[in-house]
Amino acid sequence: MKFEIPKVVRLLKVAEYAAEFGDAVFHVWVNPPSRLLEPLVGKDVAEEDRAQALAELWSQGPEGTQMTPEDIQALINGTFDTDPALFSFLVGRTLRMVAEHRKQIKKA
Repeated sequence: MKFEIPKVVRLLKVAEYAAEFGDAVFHVWVNPPSRLLEPLVGKDVAEEDRAQALAELWSQGPEGTQMTPEDIQALINGTFDTDPALFSFLVGRTLRMVAEHRKQIKKA
């Protein structure tokens, strides 16, 4: 029997950061391969590699919710002056969601 592990996707509600974001959500892939997390936690990682990893993690939702590395870079640039903590929140919350999923004890 061939057993395939499905991609598990959870919603990151941006309103957890600030209520003014309303219903905005990111669709976070919480059971990715470890290689995808390395650019987010490693040192001396190229921005392009981080943007690529985040694009993969945040692009597993329904059609129309996908993000490209260019979208990620635009998000970084767009929030740098106006709301610099937002991007850090999104990345940090993404990593916490992955860690929480990996640490879960499943009920039988």
